[in-house]
Amino acid sequence: MKAPWLLPLLLAPLGCDAAFDYALEVAGRPDPHALLDCGFDAVGDGWEQVDCSPVMAANQRAAGAWEAGSLGTFDVEQVEIFGAPFFQMWYSGAAVDAPGHDIGTAASWNGVDWTRHPWNPVVRRGPTQSFDRDDASVACVAYDSQLAIFHLWYEGSNGTGAGTLLGHATSTDGVFWTADLLNPINPLAGSGSRLNRVSSCDAVYSDGGLHLWASGLRIPSGQFSTPAEAVDKAQYVIAHLRTEDGTFFDVTDALVLEPRVPEEDAGNDHPLQDAFDAQGVHHPTVFAYGDPDEPRWWMLYSGYEDMTVETNPVSPGVVALPTATRIGLATSEEAASGWERVHTVPLPLDFSGEDRADGARASYINGRLYTFFSDAMPDPIDGRLIPGIGLAVSPFPPGEEAAE
Repeated sequence: MKAPWLLPLLLAPLGCDAAFDYALEVAGRPDPHALLDCGFDAVGDGWEQVDCSPVMAANQRAAGAWEAGSLGTFDVEQVEIFGAPFFQMWYSGAAVDAPGHDIGTAASWNGVDWTRHPWNPVVRRGPTQSFDRDDASVACVAYDSQLAIFHLWYEGSNGTGAGTLLGHATSTDGVFWTADLLNPINPLAGSGSRLNRVSSCDAVYSDGGLHLWASGLRIPSGQFSTPAEAVDKAQYVIAHLRTEDGTFFDVTDALVLEPRVPEEDAGNDHPLQDAFDAQGVHHPTVFAYGDPDEPRWWMLYSGYEDMTVETNPVSPGVVALPTATRIGLATSEEAASGWERVHTVPLPLDFSGEDRADGARASYINGRLYTFFSDAMPDPIDGRLIPGIGLAVSPFPPGEEAAE
């Protein structure tokens, strides 16, 4: 059992009485249509958005004061209890009128009904001199099945001028975390990578170690008059790394995914085209499918059509923020190379209709892909948009009718 705290919290909302047959509910990992008392809105290519979304939001009654202002980045791991799939989430939350985040955890048996841990936040911002004094936000979480350890990589910032750096922590249950003594860490140290830092990631345990796909800004070489000018010309790209301990990494030389460029301009340094991922690719989520010895890898990623440069609210300097975000799909036979886009158009996931779908986290369960992602979802009462985390499902692998 990966996370023992899940069981007592999850059994309560299931309504465990004589009328409830747990074994029957989880037998064969049933279709989500049979599990969820929700509507499913078909949006194309087999995808359905769950109309109970947002499944997590800052304005929910169960939200604590520490997260009541806004939810930030998050990650979701599928865990197994008695052979049935459950979900555990780690998410960044900020109090009302407060820019800094802490990290909480929650659990769910169906992906819609989430139980927040009573001891949230489980990772708090650090003391005065620490790199994460002003903010601690989820970058990604992974589970090492050989050592039975969770790894958390998180972004931290300190307004004294260090900027945003990466922290690492480990846990046996996802609740009690031990910070890495070497924090803050730099996974790109000594690699010669053109990424300036890791700002989002996803990791999967395979072949005796952890594959990590990391996204960050690639700032072009040259002279710039201001930091804002350099960031304005930068692009988000995705690299591959490998680690055994979560602290020290081997970095693959070539990037695994870059912004889309027209074939005729592929030799230019920074050509752009009118595409949803022309300015950047970010927030990867990766899973393996097929033969355990020779799986095919799949990646959902955020694509940015354009970006603006704004002042960082929690640390000195500026940040590049997308003006339009959608989710794309790529695949490869190798974890570290050979990645190709499946479609030239984004996946039809967009609750708000305003190109705000971002930060997908995907799990493959019983022939379906469960995909959680940040967006703004219409309130069922007054129709106003509520920022939060939504859920979509789709048969997997994708059918031949998918858009090309």
